[in-house]
Amino acid sequence: MADRYEERDDDPGKLSVLLEDLQEVMAELAELESLDLAESDRDDLRAALEELRSAFDEARRKLDHPTAGLARRLQRAGLYGRQLLLKLLPIRGLMRVFREERQSFTLTSFRRLLEWIDVLLPSLKTALPVVEPIEELKKWLETLVKHQEEDEAKA
Repeated sequence: MADRYEERDDDPGKLSVLLEDLQEVMAELAELESLDLAESDRDDLRAALEELRSAFDEARRKLDHPTAGLARRLQRAGLYGRQLLLKLLPIRGLMRVFREERQSFTLTSFRRLLEWIDVLLPSLKTALPVVEPIEELKKWLETLVKHQEEDEAKA
């Protein structure tokens, strides 16, 4: 399977792909049967993701057609060049596994992927404030997965 990050030769475009990936992963988690959520909570998560669709769309639109000001803010945030490629490296690897072996992608795999995305998201939020509610829901999901893992380890 082709690496979608390779298809984009611009740094903002690679960040747009990151947001696509994050949206896909969050939607997958909302449906994951092994995630311990009451059905009403799962419905709320689905609804929250639907509410965030416009934030994802706006952020990707801005990254796909960046202004000079946004490009400068991304650069100041360290989201360019080799720095960005290095930060994306583990995310790209985990996304490849997610796409090719989705059935074997465990809660631990999801948590690790969300943690690696968290390396970039605060900086992206600084450069592109529309990302803030996305980051908050991602952190909520990451915490939910982490606590479930801890509870299962105690059992």
